[in-house]
Amino acid sequence: TSGTITGNVVLGNATATLNLGTGAVSGTINSTGSAGGILNFTASNTIGGNIGGTDGNTSLTTITVQDGATVTAGTNTIRATTLNVGTVASGAAASGRLTLGGGAYNVTTTNLTGATSIFDGANSAITGNLVLKNAGSTVNLGTGTVTGTINSLSSAGGILNFTASNTLGGNIGGVDGTTSLTTITVNDGTTVTAGTNTIRAT
Repeated sequence: TSGTITGNVVLGNATATLNLGTGAVSGTINSTGSAGGILNFTASNTIGGNIGGTDGNTSLTTITVQDGATVTAGTNTIRATTLNVGTVASGAAASGRLTLGGGAYNVTTTNLTGATSIFDGANSAITGNLVLKNAGSTVNLGTGTVTGTINSLSSAGGILNFTASNTLGGNIGGVDGTTSLTTITVNDGTTVTAGTNTIRAT
Protein backbone atom coordinates (compact mmCIF):
# COMPACT_ATOMS: atom_id res chain seq x y z
CA THR A 1 0.00 0.00 0.00
CA SER A 2 1.01 3.61 -0.54
CA GLY A 3 -1.58 4.94 1.90
CA THR A 4 -0.99 5.74 5.56
CA ILE A 5 -1.91 3.05 8.09
CA THR A 6 -2.81 4.39 11.52
CA GLY A 7 -2.68 1.78 14.28
CA ASN A 8 -1.11 -1.62 14.81
CA VAL A 9 -0.94 -4.46 12.27
CA VAL A 10 -1.08 -8.04 13.58
CA LEU A 11 -0.14 -10.99 11.34
CA GLY A 12 -2.02 -14.02 12.61
CA ASN A 13 -0.14 -16.87 10.94
CA ALA A 14 3.11 -17.74 9.18
CA THR A 15 1.74 -17.02 5.69
CA ALA A 16 -0.03 -13.76 6.56
CA THR A 17 1.60 -11.12 4.32
CA LEU A 18 1.79 -7.33 4.46
CA ASN A 19 3.12 -5.53 1.36
CA LEU A 20 4.17 -1.96 2.07
CA GLY A 21 5.01 0.68 -0.52
CA THR A 22 5.65 4.25 0.54
CA GLY A 23 2.77 4.21 3.03
CA ALA A 24 3.78 4.70 6.65
CA VAL A 25 2.49 2.52 9.50
CA SER A 26 2.17 4.68 12.59
CA GLY A 27 1.95 1.68 14.91
CA THR A 28 3.63 -1.70 15.34
CA ILE A 29 3.76 -4.68 12.96
CA ASN A 30 3.77 -7.90 14.96
CA SER A 31 2.78 -11.54 14.79
CA THR A 32 0.43 -13.26 17.22
CA GLY A 33 2.35 -15.32 19.75
CA SER A 34 5.34 -16.05 17.50
CA ALA A 35 3.04 -17.15 14.68
CA GLY A 36 5.37 -15.42 12.23
CA GLY A 37 4.23 -13.60 9.13
CA ILE A 38 5.77 -11.94 6.08
CA LEU A 39 6.52 -8.27 5.49
CA ASN A 40 7.59 -6.99 2.06
CA PHE A 41 8.80 -3.45 1.41
CA THR A 42 8.08 -2.87 -2.27
CA ALA A 43 9.19 0.78 -2.22
CA SER A 44 11.19 3.14 -0.02
CA ASN A 45 9.69 3.52 3.43
CA THR A 46 10.39 5.11 6.82
CA ILE A 47 9.31 2.80 9.63
CA GLY A 48 6.88 4.36 12.10
CA GLY A 49 6.94 1.75 14.87
CA ASN A 50 8.56 -1.45 16.09
CA ILE A 51 8.47 -4.53 13.85
CA GLY A 52 8.27 -7.97 15.42
CA GLY A 53 7.95 -6.72 18.97
CA THR A 54 10.62 -6.15 21.57
CA ASP A 55 10.73 -9.44 23.48
CA GLY A 56 10.82 -12.12 20.78
CA ASN A 57 7.26 -13.31 21.36
CA THR A 58 5.75 -11.49 18.38
CA SER A 59 8.59 -11.63 15.85
CA LEU A 60 8.00 -12.10 12.12
CA THR A 61 9.20 -14.94 9.91
CA THR A 62 10.51 -13.04 6.87
CA ILE A 63 11.10 -9.39 6.00
CA THR A 64 12.21 -8.41 2.49
CA VAL A 65 13.46 -5.04 1.25
CA GLN A 66 12.99 -5.32 -2.48
CA ASP A 67 15.39 -3.97 -5.10
CA GLY A 68 15.15 -0.21 -5.52
CA ALA A 69 13.74 0.29 -2.02
CA THR A 70 15.45 2.03 0.89
CA VAL A 71 13.97 1.32 4.32
CA THR A 72 14.88 3.65 7.18
CA ALA A 73 14.28 2.11 10.60
CA GLY A 74 15.22 5.01 12.87
CA THR A 75 15.21 3.96 16.53
CA ASN A 76 12.56 1.28 16.00
CA THR A 77 13.20 -2.35 16.89
CA ILE A 78 13.23 -5.06 14.20
CA ARG A 79 12.78 -8.75 15.07
CA ALA A 80 12.49 -11.61 12.57
CA THR A 81 13.89 -14.98 11.64
CA THR A 82 15.11 -13.86 8.20
CA LEU A 83 15.57 -10.46 6.58
CA ASN A 84 16.50 -10.13 2.91
CA VAL A 85 18.02 -6.93 1.56
CA GLY A 86 17.53 -6.98 -2.20
CA THR A 87 16.22 -9.88 -4.25
CA VAL A 88 18.12 -10.06 -7.57
CA ALA A 89 21.72 -11.25 -7.43
CA SER A 90 22.79 -9.72 -10.75
CA GLY A 91 21.65 -7.09 -13.20
CA ALA A 92 19.57 -5.09 -10.75
CA ALA A 93 19.76 -1.34 -11.39
CA ALA A 94 19.49 -0.60 -7.70
CA SER A 95 19.51 -3.20 -4.93
CA GLY A 96 17.73 -2.80 -1.61
CA ARG A 97 19.06 -0.82 1.34
CA LEU A 98 18.27 -1.02 5.06
CA THR A 99 19.37 1.80 7.33
CA LEU A 100 19.19 1.42 11.11
CA GLY A 101 19.24 4.33 13.52
CA GLY A 102 19.86 3.00 17.00
CA GLY A 103 16.98 0.60 17.56
CA ALA A 104 17.65 -2.99 18.54
CA TYR A 105 18.01 -5.35 15.57
CA ASN A 106 17.41 -9.01 16.33
CA VAL A 107 17.26 -11.12 13.15
CA THR A 108 18.61 -14.66 13.05
CA THR A 109 19.91 -14.34 9.46
CA THR A 110 20.20 -11.20 7.36
CA ASN A 111 20.85 -11.93 3.67
CA LEU A 112 22.30 -9.23 1.43
CA THR A 113 20.93 -10.83 -1.70
CA GLY A 114 20.87 -7.96 -4.20
CA ALA A 115 23.85 -7.32 -6.46
CA THR A 116 24.67 -4.13 -4.53
CA SER A 117 22.62 -4.50 -1.35
CA ILE A 118 23.54 -2.17 1.52
CA PHE A 119 23.07 -2.70 5.26
CA ASP A 120 23.71 0.39 7.40
CA GLY A 121 24.09 -0.76 10.99
CA ALA A 122 24.91 2.66 12.45
CA ASN A 123 24.96 2.48 16.27
CA SER A 124 22.30 -0.23 16.60
CA ALA A 125 22.95 -3.35 18.67
CA ILE A 126 22.74 -6.15 16.09
CA THR A 127 22.01 -9.74 17.10
CA GLY A 128 22.25 -12.42 14.41
CA ASN A 129 24.37 -13.36 11.42
CA LEU A 130 24.94 -11.23 8.30
CA VAL A 131 25.48 -13.06 4.99
CA LEU A 132 26.91 -11.12 2.02
CA LYS A 133 25.88 -13.00 -1.10
CA ASN A 134 27.61 -10.89 -3.76
CA ALA A 135 30.89 -9.03 -4.23
CA GLY A 136 28.94 -5.76 -4.24
CA SER A 137 27.11 -6.48 -0.98
CA THR A 138 28.08 -3.83 1.59
CA VAL A 139 27.78 -3.62 5.37
CA ASN A 140 28.45 -0.25 7.04
CA LEU A 141 28.91 -0.47 10.82
CA GLY A 142 29.10 2.37 13.32
CA THR A 143 29.45 1.74 17.04
CA GLY A 144 26.85 -1.03 17.08
CA THR A 145 28.30 -4.44 17.88
CA VAL A 146 27.22 -7.42 15.78
CA THR A 147 26.65 -10.35 18.13
CA GLY A 148 27.02 -12.95 15.40
CA THR A 149 29.10 -13.58 12.29
CA ILE A 150 29.62 -11.53 9.14
CA ASN A 151 30.38 -13.89 6.25
CA SER A 152 30.11 -14.17 2.49
CA LEU A 153 28.27 -16.98 0.76
CA SER A 154 30.65 -19.53 -0.78
CA SER A 155 33.49 -17.03 -1.28
CA ALA A 156 31.20 -14.51 -2.97
CA GLY A 157 33.10 -11.74 -1.21
CA GLY A 158 31.50 -8.55 -0.01
CA ILE A 159 32.50 -5.26 1.60
CA LEU A 160 32.59 -4.29 5.28
CA ASN A 161 33.17 -0.67 6.34
CA PHE A 162 33.70 0.47 9.93
CA THR A 163 32.56 4.10 10.05
CA ALA A 164 33.08 4.45 13.81
CA SER A 165 34.94 2.66 16.59
CA ASN A 166 33.59 -0.83 17.17
CA THR A 167 34.19 -3.96 19.21
CA LEU A 168 33.63 -7.17 17.26
CA GLY A 169 31.07 -9.60 18.62
CA GLY A 170 31.83 -12.53 16.30
CA ASN A 171 34.00 -13.85 13.49
CA ILE A 172 34.28 -11.98 10.18
CA GLY A 173 34.83 -13.92 6.96
CA GLY A 174 34.51 -17.34 8.54
CA VAL A 175 37.23 -19.63 9.84
CA ASP A 176 38.08 -21.85 6.86
CA GLY A 177 38.47 -19.42 3.93
CA THR A 178 35.26 -20.37 2.12
CA THR A 179 33.23 -17.44 3.45
CA SER A 180 35.85 -14.67 3.49
CA LEU A 181 35.08 -11.09 2.49
CA THR A 182 36.66 -9.10 -0.32
CA THR A 183 37.41 -5.80 1.43
CA ILE A 184 37.30 -4.55 5.02
CA THR A 185 37.93 -0.85 5.69
CA VAL A 186 38.51 0.85 9.05
CA ASN A 187 37.87 4.55 8.45
CA ASP A 188 40.24 7.27 9.65
CA GLY A 189 39.89 8.06 13.35
CA THR A 190 38.26 4.70 14.00
CA THR A 191 39.45 1.92 16.31
CA VAL A 192 38.17 -1.62 15.82
CA THR A 193 38.82 -4.13 18.60
CA ALA A 194 38.75 -7.71 17.36
CA GLY A 195 39.39 -9.62 20.57
CA THR A 196 39.65 -13.35 19.92
CA ASN A 197 37.45 -13.21 16.81
CA THR A 198 38.70 -14.43 13.44
CA ILE A 199 38.98 -12.02 10.49
CA ARG A 200 39.31 -13.27 6.90
CA ALA A 201 39.36 -11.10 3.78
CA THR A 202 41.22 -10.57 0.53
